Amino acid sequence: MQGVKITGVGPLHFKVEYGLSSKIGLGLSVNYVTYGAKWNENGTNNTTGAIVPYFYDIKFSSLSVLARFNVHFGTTDKLDPYWGIGAGYKTGKWTFDSNDPDFGKTAFKTPIPFGFETTVGLRYYFTDMIGFYAELGIAKSVIQGGIAIKL
Repeated sequence: MQGVKITGVGPLHFKVEYGLSSKIGLGLSVNYVTYGAKWNENGTNNTTGAIVPYFYDIKFSSLSVLARFNVHFGTTDKLDPYWGIGAGYKTGKWTFDSNDPDFGKTAFKTPIPFGFETTVGLRYYFTDMIGFYAELGIAKSVIQGGIAIKL
């Protein structure tokens, strides 16, 4: 293998929630990830026996847009623990491309465009409006975190 190049973005998460009460919230969870690898490898032409440079390119991308339901418990001015569950649209696609005659170009898409997530999370507010959140569970990422903004 020569010149291996790894690429990737994410996973990126965007979540918004509207509080129906101090305990229940409805929201939207949008998540995206893409990654891939490219490399070159010398192979042998089956007909002539000559050394032939082959390239290989593999990529994966996934987008999900899920409706979300959160239950908040033990909330204080600074801490906001919650459990969330979401369901909705999810797509995923693998592509593989090569000039190697044994492989060629192939693509696979998610057969059922349904996504699901369930997480437990905690928001900690440094100020009245700005804080940090962390979640752990079954989602695009097992662990995720970021900035929380309260409006």
